[in-house]
Amino acid sequence: QIEIVGYTAAGVSYSDPHYGPWELSMDRANTVRGILSQYGLGDDHISSVTGRATADPLFPNDPYLAANDRVEITVLYQPPAVPPDLKP
Repeated sequence: QIEIVGYTAAGVSYSDPHYGPWELSMDRANTVRGILSQYGLGDDHISSVTGRATADPLFPNDPYLAANDRVEITVLYQPPAVPPDLKP
């Protein structure tokens, strides 16, 4: 399972009042999901796709830095299932 999270840098102005950092960050994450899907990653391996806008900048001392525009992919560890007949 993986989680895909999109982020944006602060300070960007948007010409459409109905489209801002939340929409952009979600679009980034969803685009990565689509690319991974094209290359064979099934939807059953995706736990979540979210946008975080300007929250949690990679460089908190400079939230306007372009490097804060990013997508993070986190691989979630799930321990293997224990057979029901196996006693601990």
